[in-house]
Amino acid sequence: MTGFGIAIFFFILFMAFWVLIFLATVAIPYWVTLGAFDMLRPKKVLEEDKDEE
Repeated sequence: MTGFGIAIFFFILFMAFWVLIFLATVAIPYWVTLGAFDMLRPKKVLEEDKDEE
């Protein structure tokens, strides 16, 4: 039974490691890139100018 607990511990540790790798290399850069494109979109600038009038 102790071996099963150790195996589950290492499995959870292994999965957490790969989730962190995925977030650092794919998900966060993708999120930042989409946010940058959204902020630089010319249509959004024109929409904000109409709201100020």
